[in-house]
Amino acid sequence: MSSPTPNDYSALISQASAEVDKKAQAQQLRESRRKKNTGQQIAVAVCTLVVSIAGYQIWSRLAPPGDKQVAKDLENTVEQARAVIDQTRKETGQLPDALPAAMASVVRYEKTDKAYKLSATVLGVRVTMESDGPKRTDFGVKQ
Repeated sequence: MSSPTPNDYSALISQASAEVDKKAQAQQLRESRRKKNTGQQIAVAVCTLVVSIAGYQIWSRLAPPGDKQVAKDLENTVEQARAVIDQTRKETGQLPDALPAAMASVVRYEKTDKAYKLSATVLGVRVTMESDGPKRTDFGVKQ
């Protein structure tokens, strides 16, 4: 076997150096792409989150209220109608012939000589109140 000449060593060192440089460049390229991909993934995640929140906001405003909320609103409206009737009876000594127009569009008013009945039905929820009794709330009522 013959020993390599200085030129052979130089060629081997150059070749090894070129291989190391290639590997280093490839590694830098991979890291650069990974950082770029991570940034893109974060941007996509943020955009997805923003769109999801916006979608929920739109949906929650367009969705009909739940039965409990409808019942609460109707109970308040019927209580207001009762207050109007009681105030009129206090002032005039008689039951009013009708409720104010805005209230009458939601609350049904039935009167007799000395008593009355109020009822309101919206989205399958009915609230009923007699003049001398408590209010009753029914769910799943057909209108």
